[in-house]
Amino acid sequence: MYLDSSSFQCIRFQPFQQSSWHTLCDHNLKELPTPHYRVDADKGFNFSNTDDAFVCQKKNHFQITCHTQLIGEPHFVKTPEGLRKIDNFYLHFYGVKVESPTQTIKVEQSQSDRSKKAFHPVLLDLKNEEVSKVTVGRLHFSETTSNNMRKKGKPNPDQRYFYLVVGLHAHCTDSSHYQVAAHASERIIVRASNPGQFENDGEAVWQRGATGDSVFHCGRVGINTERPGEALVVHGNIKLTGHIVQPSDIRAKAYIQEVDSKQQLSNLSRLRVVKYRYKPEFDKDTSTHTGLIAQELESVLPDAVSNSGDMKLASGSTINNFLVIDKERVFMENIGAVKELAKVTHNLQTRLQELERVTQYNVSMKKKKSSKKKFDGDEICSDTVIQSTIYMLIIIMAVCLVSMAALYFFEVNKRAPNEPFILRDRNEIKTLNSLPNSSKIRMKPSLPSYTSVSKEKAVLGFSSPPVLGPPYCSRQEGKCQVFCCDNHSPKIQTPKDSLLDGSNLLEDQESIGVPPDQQRAMWIESSGIMKSKRIPRHSVIGVHYVVIEGSTFNTTLGPGNCDPWHEQHVQCTHYTATNYTYIVPISKYLHDPYIKIHFIWEGEGFVFWCGGTDYDCGTTKTTVSKFSSNSADDDSGPSLYLDIRHLSRAQRVYRVASTSKQGICNWESSGLGNIFIEFNLIVYRDCFH
Repeated sequence: MYLDSSSFQCIRFQPFQQSSWHTLCDHNLKELPTPHYRVDADKGFNFSNTDDAFVCQKKNHFQITCHTQLIGEPHFVKTPEGLRKIDNFYLHFYGVKVESPTQTIKVEQSQSDRSKKAFHPVLLDLKNEEVSKVTVGRLHFSETTSNNMRKKGKPNPDQRYFYLVVGLHAHCTDSSHYQVAAHASERIIVRASNPGQFENDGEAVWQRGATGDSVFHCGRVGINTERPGEALVVHGNIKLTGHIVQPSDIRAKAYIQEVDSKQQLSNLSRLRVVKYRYKPEFDKDTSTHTGLIAQELESVLPDAVSNSGDMKLASGSTINNFLVIDKERVFMENIGAVKELAKVTHNLQTRLQELERVTQYNVSMKKKKSSKKKFDGDEICSDTVIQSTIYMLIIIMAVCLVSMAALYFFEVNKRAPNEPFILRDRNEIKTLNSLPNSSKIRMKPSLPSYTSVSKEKAVLGFSSPPVLGPPYCSRQEGKCQVFCCDNHSPKIQTPKDSLLDGSNLLEDQESIGVPPDQQRAMWIESSGIMKSKRIPRHSVIGVHYVVIEGSTFNTTLGPGNCDPWHEQHVQCTHYTATNYTYIVPISKYLHDPYIKIHFIWEGEGFVFWCGGTDYDCGTTKTTVSKFSSNSADDDSGPSLYLDIRHLSRAQRVYRVASTSKQGICNWESSGLGNIFIEFNLIVYRDCFH
């Protein structure tokens, strides 16, 4: 493939001598980034394929456009002598010799009447972070390059070149100036005469090659096209009596990797081979062709499709970004596919041979059995006994399985009535999700969160977590005092009781008990719990824990306290949820007036109390918020206190965030895992142990 960096006939500029650039500083003496700087040549330069360089005439003018944008507010420029106060910014134009960049060439500017006068740097009016565009015209070099004359119609091997340099300089108050940025052009030949005089269509473009019967051309050749994009572009058919050869020597190749033949076979199966005709405005040949569609091939083999630019048709219309395909690439895909098919065929042949051997063996065995004229009666009896024994064993195994299932079923039913659970009504769920404004508590620990449960999943049941506090009466004499477990306290039922009284039906929606273990799988599937989406691991804070502390215990809430019917139950047990619901039973003999709640997490964050619900010993339900006057919570320190002296049950909602923004409690659930995580603590008196 012919590669030419100047194929677009446009001279380009690139950074020049960056080591000599000076750094800008603001009024605080803080270094600023280099300004955005771009240089374009509007006219005056022509590319010569023969010379492989841009050519301009000394007497002809060229025009330059500069785009400059400052970053920050520069006040000083850093120099070897120290910081200097900046007065203004100027554009400097000059040329340098390619073979000796330290030698500069003067650039001059002519007036409109072609008279000359001294050319000074161009002042720039740079405003803060605004792009400044400056166009300078009627420029030309003050001298030409050396060795411009041709030798026998060919470029002079000693040809010399210039670079056009456009620099951004900072001028100081003491008349000194320092280069801030500079861009240099590609190499340029400056001639005293018109560049067209050096282009000879007969000799300069087409030349005699190394042998007498060869012709040499430096550039691209187009047949039936004015814009060849490759070394040779032909619009039309090619008749070839020889061969097309390509380099394939392993000594010229690197990074060799074998291609997966299975993938090649899969690629070919995805291709669609079609029959088609070219449109008359594209090709007058109306015969039918067979091939591929470039757009379809691009989705399977992108490297087999290339863009040849815009195609202008004879009708005057244009096909933008005309696509062409590399059939050699597709052919190589065919080779890999054939290899894969050969492997499959070989495997099938091997299997067929094995089947033939087995079949022949079976036929020979049948012939041997059929050749016997007598059968042993004992053998017949033996076969019958074996069959009967197999049948009996199958029946015994079936009976054993049924017995084991029945025993397991009875054992589960026996356990079920002893598993307590808590009934929650619809209003409690709404209370958990209604989050008032709260103040923040700055702590260096914290943990999980909670997403709102849908109305269909508002019924939550669980196996009994460990009870906090003394499990039995410790007094030797007299009756122990029981807290909030009289007849007026909220009723805590077993699953069996709730099923009998019918108060936990789905239609009631007020309270639903835990179904028996043998029905849980069906109940979970029908409720859609298993179909909930996976909650992504959040990035608010790290691993987190909740610790409940009393006078006689200090317990970290773990997987046993996670609400099993909550949609993030699995994540809760692994400490990866964004919405945690913990069930915390406390002993009816616990006489502590308060329990302390600690949040522990990795990193630094803020805890927000977002309300809850209290049930006193007289079954009175109270919704509490951050500003409720009857709330006994104390959030003035790094620990949270919950008054349990007169409560049979309490529910608290906390949100832990990595930011101290106000209104965290008012955020929707979409902020879970991104802005905050949520804790829902349900504390109740266990009156049945």
